[in-house]
Order: sequence, then structure tokens, then C-alpha cells
Amino acid sequence: MQGINNFIFNTMTKESGRWKKFALFIMGMVTFKMAYSQENYISGYVINNNGDTISGFLDYRNWDNNPERIKFKSKDGGILIFLPADIKAFATANEAYLSGIIQTEVSSHEINLLNLDTHFNIQTDTAFLQTLVAGKKSLYFYKTSEGKENFYVKNVEGFELLLYKKYLKAQDEKRAIRENKQFISQLMTYLNDCTSVHSKLKNTLYKSGSLMALFQHYYDCTGTDMSFIKKSEKAKFDFGVLSGISLTSLEFRSSFHPYLVNAGFQQSLRPSAGAFFELVLAKNQRKWSFYNEILITSYKVSGSYFDYKNQDVFSNHSTEIGYVQANINNLIRYKYPIGHSFLFLNGGISNAFSIKETNYNKIESKFFGTEKVEETLALNDTRKHEIGLTAGAGIMYNQFSCEVRYKNGNGMSSYPVLNSTTEIYYLLLGYKF
Repeated sequence: MQGINNFIFNTMTKESGRWKKFALFIMGMVTFKMAYSQENYISGYVINNNGDTISGFLDYRNWDNNPERIKFKSKDGGILIFLPADIKAFATANEAYLSGIIQTEVSSHEINLLNLDTHFNIQTDTAFLQTLVAGKKSLYFYKTSEGKENFYVKNVEGFELLLYKKYLKAQDEKRAIRENKQFISQLMTYLNDCTSVHSKLKNTLYKSGSLMALFQHYYDCTGTDMSFIKKSEKAKFDFGVLSGISLTSLEFRSSFHPYLVNAGFQQSLRPSAGAFFELVLAKNQRKWSFYNEILITSYKVSGSYFDYKNQDVFSNHSTEIGYVQANINNLIRYKYPIGHSFLFLNGGISNAFSIKETNYNKIESKFFGTEKVEETLALNDTRKHEIGLTAGAGIMYNQFSCEVRYKNGNGMSSYPVLNSTTEIYYLLLGYKF
């Protein structure tokens, strides 16, 4: 076991330059793969303009705005790009879209861009409409590239835009926000075979969740079944544990304190362990998440400084500095699916709180005929809270992950004239429950 420990230490400290290059190489490869592996084909189908259903694979992007075009791979491997005019419909991954010629209300929805115009600003377009509810009465959704949301119902004449607009109204030398809710009367007519819908409409908002709840009430009221309802996407929480190793370097910069600045501190290789909590956002194929962890790390470095004046006046400083720290790391993570695996990048802020401190300086000195040995603190005043920036890259497969991470912190010196820096490289293995 001692031989193994020595091998790891020699590999990662004496050849730390290679270790750093390896970390940068891994981060670069992950970035490259994310940049050039942007396809995500999953099972789906399209319905052509002749009404034929063609099964295959769709390049699914968990679209936030309705797609302007889709990429479809047939079972023989051929790839086709379809515009709304090319097909009647497509579906995949709990998402269904119909093609149609529609009207869109394009007035600005941003509060700071509202004006006094109460009229609807209508444009005609050909688009893919997302199905929210399908059945006897159906509800559809379209979000423009500018982020404006429009909702539709379908009748014998085609898709009917549910009209809604925010605008400003001058009132007592002030301007108040008002709403044109014409969609209320439209839905009252469209869902007229359920009288209790009328009371529900009073509190219905021009939002997908509120409108879908209204349609759900309609189907409960009429005792009929929906053929499709889009399931709401919710953020999910993941928990897990981490373990690995850290390689720490400590550096001081100052015009003073030469026994620290010139100590030549060795690097420290130590184990690390902790737990993580991740909030995975629903949209964009769950690629983005807020990743938080508590990581227990430690390091201890030693160095020496020989201050020689002449053969009668000199001193030798032997210094040890070390910490056991609880690191609270808050990162933003981006991951991309590659087959059954995920490549990921993350970065954020690290707050390290001291649990145990090693702060030791031994001074062996000679001043002419007097020799003495003193044991003192290396630093009389140290900070117990270290702040740093951290970034990493890695790969996930099933419940397992492997990450290379870098951290740069502001060290333990609280003196304005003495800057301290900790530089840490991690190799972390994770397991998600």
C-alpha cells in the first residue's frame, strides 16, 4: 500500500505539469464533443401531406420556441429536413405538433415596451403548432422567436387564435397596465356545451397551465375523454456522493515575509469526499442544472527558507501550513447526451470553511555566539473562510460520474500586504442515488 501511495504522489506532484495538461485536455475534449455532437435522434414519426405516417427518428431539442424546421432520419438512415408546409404533423417524446397557416398576435409582451394601442397586431404565418390538449375540443400553442406566446383552438375553418393583449391606459396623469381578454368570450363559445366553464373562465389566465386546467374541467364536465394531453415538465432533484483526490499548491506574493514567499512549498496530495444535491431544470432536454455540493478536502504543505547574512548571522525557517475544509460549491452545470452517456461542463463559486488548521513555523537562528530555536505561528492572523472560483468537465454514465476540476482560491492570509493563493486540481468520482 505504501508503494502505491508513493507512486500516486510521485505521478501527480513531481509531474504536476502533465497532470494539469491532462485536466485541460479532458476539458477541451468535452467542449469539443459538445460543440460538434449536437444531434439527438429519438424515436418519432411524421405524417406527410398525403396522410401517410412514416416512423423514424427525430432530432429532438425539447424546444422552448416552436421549431421552424425539423430534422428527420428514416429507418434506412436517410436524413430529411421538413418545414411546416412539407408535412401535416410530427410527434416524439410526449410532444405532438400540427402544421398550419395561422394568425399570430405580435405586439410586445415586455412591460417596458407596452404602448397605448389597444388594437391587436396580427400577422399570418405557416408554423408548427404544439398540441397541448387533443380530443373533441383541442388546445394548441405557438411561441414566436421573440418569445410571444399565442394559444389556439381548432374549428372547421382551421386554427383560431385566442386573442389577448396587454396595453397601457392613461389614467390620472399615470399609465396603468390593462388587458384585452377577448379569448374569454371565444372560449365561452367554443366550450359552450359545459355551462360550469363560464364560472371557471373568470379566473382563467392566458397561460398554458391555466388554459389546460380549463380544458381538463371541460372534459370532466362533459364526461368525454381526451386523446392526448401534454404532460407538464417539472424540475427534478438528484442526490449523490463524491470521493476522489485533490492536488493542492500554495503560493504567497509579497515584498515582505520572505520565509513564506520563498519557502518553495511542496504540493499536497490528499483524499476528498462529500455529497451533492442537483436541481435539474425541465426544459432544453434537461441539459442545464444547478449543482451544489459539500466537499470535505484537506492539504498540508511544508517548505523552508534559509536567510544567510554571514557565517555568524543566519536563520532557517521550516514552515508547515495545512487545512481541513468544508467546501460549499455552487455551480451551474451543462450536460449533453452522447449515446447512453452525458458529457458535462460546470463552473461556479466555492466557499471553503476551515475545520482544522496547521499553522507552524520553526526558526533556527544564530547571531554571533547565540544560537536559539523558536516555534511560532507561520501567520499570526488567518482567515477561516476562503473564496474561490472553480470549473470542471467530465462524463456521466448511468449513476456514475467522473470529473476533472480546477479551483483557484484566495488562501488563508488576511494581511493586505501578503497575498495567498491556493490552486487545486481534483479527480472526483460520483454516484447518484
